[in-house]
Amino acid sequence: PDVLLCLGVNPVYSWPGGGFEALLKKAGLTVGHGLYENETLAACDISLPSHHGLESWNDAVVGLGVESICQPVLYPLCDTRQAAGSLLPLTQALTDDKEVKKARDWHDVVQSRWTSRHFGNSLNSKSQWVESLKKGVAVGEADREVPNLNQSRARSFMSEDAASDGGYELVVWPDGMIY
Repeated sequence: PDVLLCLGVNPVYSWPGGGFEALLKKAGLTVGHGLYENETLAACDISLPSHHGLESWNDAVVGLGVESICQPVLYPLCDTRQAAGSLLPLTQALTDDKEVKKARDWHDVVQSRWTSRHFGNSLNSKSQWVESLKKGVAVGEADREVPNLNQSRARSFMSEDAASDGGYELVVWPDGMIY
């Protein structure tokens, strides 16, 4: 690849079997973006420091029908930027989406998405945005059903023989926190 972006990951340390540093050298330009100095950021051509989550804007779906605004609790303590803010200029250069193109920063993207999703073209969208910031959450009807977990099908995927062609293998297992 011409450019490799590593956002909030440390594959030089955690790549199964090691050897990721050799893969980094194959890219024309490597950029690491992370909260802490680590092996990957040290090996990249450019290392960018990230905002902490408490310094960042975002939104999240925390459950079916429940959305939340993640807003900064404090002003950035250092000269950092959240990964989404670093990707925004690249996205703006590659998209035709007018809302994304006119965004000044990631806050604008979050506010635009939130207001269009929850308030449409309401004349009061600015005051509704402020009210949403106070509440921090929007609760509505779930737009889809919760899928049933097919445990026997999941187990059949986990027990299939590993790839023998020397390629990569994806291993999936239940997470202890969310199963």
